[in-house]
Amino acid sequence: MTAIMPRPRYRNRALRRNMGNMWDRFMLDQDLFGQMEDGPWFPAADINDNDKEVIVTAEIPGLEPDDVEIKASGDMLTIRGEKKREEKDDNHYERYFGSFERTFQLPSEVSSDKAEATYKNGVLKIKLPKSESESRKAIKIMTQ
Repeated sequence: MTAIMPRPRYRNRALRRNMGNMWDRFMLDQDLFGQMEDGPWFPAADINDNDKEVIVTAEIPGLEPDDVEIKASGDMLTIRGEKKREEKDDNHYERYFGSFERTFQLPSEVSSDKAEATYKNGVLKIKLPKSESESRKAIKIMTQ
C-alpha cells in the first residue's frame, strides 16, 4: 500500500505572490527617459500572518482615505484607488499617478465585517481577524 502525503496548502503561495509582484512591476508604463506616465501603478505591500489575524500594510502616499476602497471576502483582499496629479507642467517627474488596484490572496480566510483599517503618514494598515473556522488552536496531546 502506498502512503499518500497531503500537500501543504500554502506551498506555492509565496511563489505566486512573488511572480505577481514581478508582473506588476513589469507592466508599469515608463517612457524612454524614465518618467512615469499617468496610468496604473502598484503600491508596495507587506502581509503578516499570526494566530489571530492577518495584517496587510501598504504604502500609498499622497492619497486621502476617501480615495481608497478596500474589499475583503474569504481569503481575498482588494485595495483600489487613484492618485491624481496636482500639476501637468512639470518638466521631469518620477512620482506615480493614476489609478491602482491590488488583489491579494491571504494566507487564510478572514472575517471582513470585523476588519479595521488605519491610514497614517502614507501607510495603510488593514487588520483582518481570521474567521473562526481558520483560527489556529493549540491541541493538547493526552497521554494514556
